[in-house]
Amino acid sequence: MMKEIGSLQGKIRKNEDVEASAKRLATLSKDVEAFWGKRSDVGLKSAQELGAAANTIASAAAAGKSDDIAAGGKSLGGACRSCHDAHREKISEGVYKIK
Repeated sequence: MMKEIGSLQGKIRKNEDVEASAKRLATLSKDVEAFWGKRSDVGLKSAQELGAAANTIASAAAAGKSDDIAAGGKSLGGACRSCHDAHREKISEGVYKIK
């Protein structure tokens, strides 16, 4: 799930299939909420922020508002970062585990 989220976030940053990528992120955010909901308040809040940012980006893309897409992208990155800081541990180059 996280690898797909990372891939979708990369597409949004590259301005590739932004609306569809953001809609998929919004859907995945619900799965992330379900995962973290019983485990971590930080994870749950981050997942909720992920969904909100994804919805903002999807709406902005549909309306052709590039400034709003960029702002949503910053919020999206912040949501990911806060959870990663709390729950992601690097094992080796490119390999992580949940802590």
